[in-house]
Amino acid sequence: MMINTYLNAIKLGLLVLLAGLAQGCTVYWSGMVDNQSGANITVTGKGPDATTWQVNADEEVKITWKYKCLEVAEAGTSYYFDARNPPKEARKMTGITYTIYTLYRDQQMYYVMEGGNPQALPVLDSCPAA
Repeated sequence: MMINTYLNAIKLGLLVLLAGLAQGCTVYWSGMVDNQSGANITVTGKGPDATTWQVNADEEVKITWKYKCLEVAEAGTSYYFDARNPPKEARKMTGITYTIYTLYRDQQMYYVMEGGNPQALPVLDSCPAA
């Protein structure tokens, strides 16, 4: 009886510790943009340290971002995607960093796990204020 109480206390303590660590982590999104749209695109991170990547037509480039919203500008038109809520099945945890493989095709951003099917990233009407 005493051992069960002790084990339950340890489990509870570990859960509290993990919850505290999860809340204190900054999640960095990293991925591969595979541009097959036939035109140059610009990927812009919206946030305090806004960063822009130029992706040339049919070029693959690895990007890293830590923003709530991704903006993809192509031929003068901007498309916004919700970087906070990728499909759960498209996330792979490595430490406290999610590694995501990203595809951009036909004005749509996709997240893909290794060996998985492409999952469309939710499109936003506009990028919310940081």
